Amino acid sequence: MNILNPNGWFRKLVVFGAGFFAPVVVFATPIQNGSFDAALTGWSVDNHDGKSSPGTVVADQGQAVFGEGDSAQVNLRQTFVKTKKNPTLSFEVYLDTGLNTSATLIPDVFEAHLVLENGATVLSAWKEGATAFVHFEEGDKVHSGATTTITQGLPGGTDGFLVQVDLTTVPNGAEVTLVLSLLGGDTDTGSVVRIDNVEVEQIQNLPPIVVVTKDLAFPCGSVSPVVLTAENSSDPEGGPLTYLWEANGQLIGTEAAVQVIPPVGETIYSVTVADQWDDIATGQVMVTMGSGDVGCQCTEGLLGDINASGKVDVVDVQCSINTALWVLSGSQGPLPGCLAGTLDIADLDCNGIVNVVDVNFEIFITLGIPLSTTLDTDEDGCPDTCVVPPARPE
Repeated sequence: MNILNPNGWFRKLVVFGAGFFAPVVVFATPIQNGSFDAALTGWSVDNHDGKSSPGTVVADQGQAVFGEGDSAQVNLRQTFVKTKKNPTLSFEVYLDTGLNTSATLIPDVFEAHLVLENGATVLSAWKEGATAFVHFEEGDKVHSGATTTITQGLPGGTDGFLVQVDLTTVPNGAEVTLVLSLLGGDTDTGSVVRIDNVEVEQIQNLPPIVVVTKDLAFPCGSVSPVVLTAENSSDPEGGPLTYLWEANGQLIGTEAAVQVIPPVGETIYSVTVADQWDDIATGQVMVTMGSGDVGCQCTEGLLGDINASGKVDVVDVQCSINTALWVLSGSQGPLPGCLAGTLDIADLDCNGIVNVVDVNFEIFITLGIPLSTTLDTDEDGCPDTCVVPPARPE
């Protein structure tokens, strides 16, 4: 039974920029039946019996009620897997009946532990050598570990305490068990403790929205390099993103945009985009690379490789600039020495003129930027003015 919030959830308001608000809803889901509305479903009870009667845990009116045994320890426990989305644990403790003080040789105690399967604690304990992160003791003594906050005064009772625990130091993926224990330390059996609203926060988060480069085809051979980008991807909550590019099981890069030199044939490049909560989404880009041989309808050789080095790079850009300046100055003297062949090799748009347009083409090819659709309507990496119709059969 949730007294603090009958709906069992609350909202955190996150602000992104001026005037835009996005609520992030936080649900308490890893713990089953933490409000005890379904009796003790999801929980288990065990005893370390003392001289006679064992301790008890029963569900009553939406709470777990611990009854003291005769010099015994009774435990209520539940196991869950802690993830990055589980920042806090909280529960309510009510001592309305209290820890009985009629026999004071050994005080009665109520404790809470969060432990691994081997019993090792994963939280800061209330004292050195202890495993409990919270410790209530006869005589109004309340102790807690460094990562635990205890607030007294809840609407459900005058002796109510809200226990809140920071779980961020608990390893993500760890299977942990929450153990709530009442220890009857003497021969009386009068101590009663009520527990309610045991919650491990579960942040509900939308995965990233992935936007990647569309599929690319270069039938006339490779451009070096090809730029693939997921820079337009976004996180619905406005958080930071990380990127992982892969191809054929090999890591390509971890930036939003990567440069690749695709082999001849079809290569699928995949990107995994993750947000701050480790939610992921993926995208793919297929790059089809021709060999420049049979079936290629563009100019011969590697488009843009005007110095015949076997690749397209900044040296080709410099050569293109020098050639355009040579033409602009009246084509006086010999051709620039960087050209591998005739002037036509620098005429990248195949219009019979070498000018700034060809220089721009050279830069685009070097950076792996696709040509505009007005210049390359079929988006095959070959300017429309350079397409050579296939030979008509005889």
